[in-house]
Amino acid sequence: MSAPSVAEDAEFVRLNEADIPDICSLDDAHEGNGWTESQVLASMTGPGGVAYGLKVGGVPVAFALFTRVLSEAELLNFGVSVRLRRRQLASRLLRSSLRELADGGTTSVHLEVRVSNIAAQALYAGFGFEQTGRRRGYYPAEVGREDALLLTLPWLEPGLGTG
Repeated sequence: MSAPSVAEDAEFVRLNEADIPDICSLDDAHEGNGWTESQVLASMTGPGGVAYGLKVGGVPVAFALFTRVLSEAELLNFGVSVRLRRRQLASRLLRSSLRELADGGTTSVHLEVRVSNIAAQALYAGFGFEQTGRRRGYYPAEVGREDALLLTLPWLEPGLGTG
């Protein structure tokens, strides 16, 4: 029998203010210009804000920041430890987060993703997200600006195939 994977060992949790430094560290490592602690705090504690994560040994290794309004949610920021990529953590976190949102009454989820982030686009497509638009020059890039694709998961139900 093989050893459990990191994704299996990781504990799905609702993140809180004590996790903000770790979230910022993960975000900065994968983006190079991550959110500040005050931005993360505002997203977590603002109206409808919720943060989910995966922890290994009590330390966040992945995070998902959402805001909810009525039956809709928007994924504001999402990241996985650079050293733990390609181990199904992103899939596990997104699946668990969508389940929690659906169980809380969310029926659709929206997000923006960089045009250049092919891996993230594939992840979201695998969960049923569909492109609904494009924002030209939305993200800063090494040179100039980069477009964002607008994606929507049009329908969630509690217990619906996200588990």
